[in-house]
Amino acid sequence: MHIGYLRGHKIYYDIDLKWKYCDINEEISKRPISDDHLTCPHCKNKFENDCDPDPCLGHLPGVKNACCGHGNRDQSYIVFNNGLIIRNFIVQ
Repeated sequence: MHIGYLRGHKIYYDIDLKWKYCDINEEISKRPISDDHLTCPHCKNKFENDCDPDPCLGHLPGVKNACCGHGNRDQSYIVFNNGLIIRNFIVQ
């Protein structure tokens, strides 16, 4: 079984070849945009859609993409435009 995280929520890849949330055993694609699973479990900021930046960090100058980890330090990263990558940090 493959395990991962999406917006700070633990997910798994099931035998039906679909990603599901571990806590509610429901397909990720079936959750409405207003669902609690679209909020960060750490800071409670809401993801408006998948194309927006991480709501916990917002727009960061000089950054290509970033994720705060949503309470899971092992999932946090920042990728700067110059290629530098920083991982495993905690947002206070």
